[in-house]
Amino acid sequence: MKAWLSTLWNASLLRNEAFSGFRDRRDVFFQGFLIIVAVSLLVGIPAFAGDVAKAVQPPMSEAQLEEAASQIEKGLQQIEPFLSFMPSEARQQLPEISRMIKTWIGAGIEISNLHTVLPRPLGALLEAFGSWLSLPFVESGFPLSVVSLAAWLGYGLWVMLLAKLLGGRGTLARFLGTSALYAVPHVLSFFAWIPLLGPVLGWIAFLWGIVIYVKATVVSHELTVGRALVAVFVPMAAIVLLVVVGVALVGALVSGMISSAIQS
Repeated sequence: MKAWLSTLWNASLLRNEAFSGFRDRRDVFFQGFLIIVAVSLLVGIPAFAGDVAKAVQPPMSEAQLEEAASQIEKGLQQIEPFLSFMPSEARQQLPEISRMIKTWIGAGIEISNLHTVLPRPLGALLEAFGSWLSLPFVESGFPLSVVSLAAWLGYGLWVMLLAKLLGGRGTLARFLGTSALYAVPHVLSFFAWIPLLGPVLGWIAFLWGIVIYVKATVVSHELTVGRALVAVFVPMAAIVLLVVVGVALVGALVSGMISSAIQS
């Protein structure tokens, strides 16, 4: 374990011997799999702890429901003077909104008090544990911004294809295993729950991970840094372009629908 952690630390510092040694391991793909799973679970611990805390809390009582509804009603009354710019018809809907919120709260309590096969705290604990264990398999996001098997394998296949077209000589197992080292800096995302500091650390982890990913591409495929950058960033740029085009198309469609509705 100590040697394994030392390798991860040296790789995070971009030391060549750490990357080449990791690349040449016979079980490099399995080691990469372990890194992705371990980091993903580690980052998910704070959310898991929050789910556990919620699971052991007793269900809301009728008195708590009345208190919550009362607070909502007071809040609506306090903001009413600041809504003078709204039409009177809209302001008259505030009591109705308050009643709707009370209804939703009551429905939520009734659902939470429904009979279950397992005792409610135990069932909630098992659900939280299952959600935590599934993180490496279901988490998704912008390439290299999250640690998950889908991001690692799915994005890696596109980078592998481009690297091969650019003269890369690495095998799929060696590339995927070595590129999994990008996940190491993402341990900083463990602190994502901290206001202000969490997002900053998330960006540091993301950028640091990209640098490691490029380094892993260079070492595993024996490419120049320039060609590795092309192999890594072209798929990322393509994804950004597709998202922009998709948003533009949706915006144009919505704008057309609104214009048609106004004209009709």
